[in-house]
Amino acid sequence: MSIKRFKKLYIKNIKYYSSNDKNFKKGYIYVEDGIIQKIAKTDFLKDDKDVLTIESQDSMYLLPAFFDMHVHFRDFKESNKETIETGALAAFYGGFTGVAIMPNTNPPIDNPSIIKDILKKAEKTPIDIYPIASITQERKGEFLSEMLTLKEAGAIAFSDDGDSILNTEIMINALKYASMFDGLIISHCEDPFLKGGHINEGKVSSKWGIKGIPPISESIYVYRDAVIAEYLNYKIHIAHVSTKYSVEVIEMMKKKGVKITSETTPHYISLTEDALLEKLDGNLKMNPPLRTEEDRKAIIEGIKNGVIDVIATDHAPHTPSQKDNEFELAKFGVIGLETAFNVVCDILYHKEKLPLTKIVELLSINPRKILGLKEIKIKEGETVNFTIVDIEKSIKIDKNKFHSRSKNSPFIGMEFKGDVLYTFYKNKYVRKD
Repeated sequence: MSIKRFKKLYIKNIKYYSSNDKNFKKGYIYVEDGIIQKIAKTDFLKDDKDVLTIESQDSMYLLPAFFDMHVHFRDFKESNKETIETGALAAFYGGFTGVAIMPNTNPPIDNPSIIKDILKKAEKTPIDIYPIASITQERKGEFLSEMLTLKEAGAIAFSDDGDSILNTEIMINALKYASMFDGLIISHCEDPFLKGGHINEGKVSSKWGIKGIPPISESIYVYRDAVIAEYLNYKIHIAHVSTKYSVEVIEMMKKKGVKITSETTPHYISLTEDALLEKLDGNLKMNPPLRTEEDRKAIIEGIKNGVIDVIATDHAPHTPSQKDNEFELAKFGVIGLETAFNVVCDILYHKEKLPLTKIVELLSINPRKILGLKEIKIKEGETVNFTIVDIEKSIKIDKNKFHSRSKNSPFIGMEFKGDVLYTFYKNKYVRKD
């Protein structure tokens, strides 16, 4: 399993996403030197041993490659968990050709030299990597970072992810500052006075006698930050939505015309706190925690009606010793880049009957749009940037096949319908076994 280069590529009779029609067309696609040279309705290229040829099956689709706007690649002083290189490889195998890295690294992404270091490392990977810089210096929530300078150095957005900004005045000033240069604030919404738990506050926390995290700890700050965005008439993005309350707040604010966007993750649409009823598994510990079935259904409904704009993974690698521990001592966070499409296709497409075009919006179009990046177009003259999936292929998640340096997935051993087969970007590709 490795990244390969190709000179010529011919994909036969594939259903591909058409940006103009926002739907799928069937055709034959020829690529050379990383550029789509021709798309036709009928077969036009003779067999050539120098051409990488893919014979499409009826369940195969060619989609604009995915973009994850919320990942943690660790590196720096935590490279034993993940590096820029291993995280990028995991992304590429998962169908992603672009990611945005959150700044709660050690040290945090709060100065141009760190951004420069990340971008230099990114050049050696097969994907695009964009640093998200911290809103406040050292992520301490006390003084604003030099956001304009950080943007000029290459930061694509700003967040203190991992912590909310406690001081409301600082949050107001952050949005005012960002509005001066069209910067995006990504808010981690969690009341710091209600944190300290390890699991959702409810029946499971009661059963195990573990301090819980109430769902309102999230929605209180979703409401606060949405009101600030409304007051300033400026945009804001809400990270990792996990509760029904939060969906209701965001829906209300969107109806009022507030410039608010939001994301959820594959684990919040597929798992609930019930997964922890029989055993406290550290691979099921994340922040926000898994919530109730009512919350899960509300999030899916929010996806269907456009309240939630993006599915991001919140890919958060940890070592086995940090997860195979007493539950209260286990680190928060799970990996997700290599399982995202499996979960999304199975849950949203097969079980919830969400159109595949909507999944393209969630995984590819909307995250790039929110971050101000160019939309991928599958058409002649465009750079190759797509993934080929099989919506009917069943897969059992095997941790031994992960390319991430860490293995802390909540989906190990589970079966899903839908898988990534290939990812292509420019003149490189991977084929998933």
